[in-house]
Amino acid sequence: DPGWVTSDYQSPCEICEAGYRSSEPTRRECLACTLTEYQPSNGSTACLSCMAKSQTRVTASTSLRDCLCLSSYYKIDYPDANTPCKQCPAAATCPGGWEMPRPKYGYYRDPEVHD
Repeated sequence: DPGWVTSDYQSPCEICEAGYRSSEPTRRECLACTLTEYQPSNGSTACLSCMAKSQTRVTASTSLRDCLCLSSYYKIDYPDANTPCKQCPAAATCPGGWEMPRPKYGYYRDPEVHD
């Protein structure tokens, strides 16, 4: 069955846990999702992609919330895979992760602007 693996075709099959996918087409091992992927379900044949300009801190992540914006990018609507992380405004610094842009010296953030 998809999402299940066996090392030698004689041993009982084992399900791939969340954060992993079965190797296709051989199904001989469970492969960890990469730094740009995650998988919340057991028994998967594929990992799901993080939003653009983001990655996880470790392989085998299990949640979209593990996908963090890269440095110099930010995102307002976490966790939504349909909207990518945005490039940091020129008058700000963006440490990445879930943090909002920080105004550079001499600038301020307008509390009325949410994007």
